[in-house]
Amino acid sequence: MRRSTFITIIICLVVLAATTGLVRAQTAAQSGGAGPAGAATNSLNNQTENPAALLQQLAEEVKKLRFEMQKLQLELQRVKVAQLKHDLQQMQTDKRRLADQESENDQDITGLDEQLSQPTLSAEERAELEMAKAELVKKGLEKLRAEQQQTSQQETETNQQLEQEQQRLQELTEKVRKLEATAGKGKAEVKKR
Repeated sequence: MRRSTFITIIICLVVLAATTGLVRAQTAAQSGGAGPAGAATNSLNNQTENPAALLQQLAEEVKKLRFEMQKLQLELQRVKVAQLKHDLQQMQTDKRRLADQESENDQDITGLDEQLSQPTLSAEERAELEMAKAELVKKGLEKLRAEQQQTSQQETETNQQLEQEQQRLQELTEKVRKLEATAGKGKAEVKKR
């Protein structure tokens, strides 16, 4: 929004500067310039005798600039949406990886439980296996679940952002279509004249 306001202000200043320059050129031409400078001024005067045509030409240039600006915004929005989609795919890959790791940890815990169920274990071996199981549960599963929760939260936020950006993309696409239609009508009217 700020960028479009800034561009509009610049365009208005350019139009104002051009109009001021034309008025000065007409004033100089009316004061009767002679020689090569006078000829150039007279040529400029001939081109600018019809201020309505000049104003129409400037308006067309402003429309073209607006159209180009909207097309650039549309392209940037497409890139944003593509990046968000890529980020979502990466998050889904991370979720699968974390699920695989959790499955491996569950299998390791099951293996330790099977070993612990054997009656032939010595007290020392049993204590070591129970410590290994406790560590695996504490560090492995808790860490994985925390990562899964963080990834799920990021995925939810990214999905919401993607929906917003896709809606913005749709709005920009409509604006560009309307500007194209307007530009097409304007060209047809100019050709009729």
